[in-house]
Amino acid sequence: MMDERLKRLKHSLDETALGRLRFSEEKMETVINHIRKQEGERDIDVLLVVFQLLVYKKNGHHLTQQLRVRGITRFDGEEGRLYLLLHKLENQSYLSSSWESDVKYYRLTSKGQRLLKNYETTPGTKKTLFQPLLEAVIHV
Repeated sequence: MMDERLKRLKHSLDETALGRLRFSEEKMETVINHIRKQEGERDIDVLLVVFQLLVYKKNGHHLTQQLRVRGITRFDGEEGRLYLLLHKLENQSYLSSSWESDVKYYRLTSKGQRLLKNYETTPGTKKTLFQPLLEAVIHV
């Protein structure tokens, strides 16, 4: 995904005066690593928002709407990715689910609530608290 965006950017730049600029391999690697780091931080932010929204019971459709209101559109048109994330979080015991009138609802478990509370009460811990979980579930 990232490589494709970089290729499109490179093609666009080649069409302008910027196309004549040259970067060393080291500088290009630095830029690529910086972009990848930003992507990872955004993944952490998405995971955090999902946790915050699931303090109260929600179904997947309502959760998608709430994410969109917060500017998170990565699941638009790809709702299956959201359900995959929810399933992985449920398998890790951070979420529980229940069926009501043929609709599946999700909510944080006590384990998920503890993780969220630790984040909210300890400044600067987002990355250390959520990174291990992120590595286990976010490739959606």
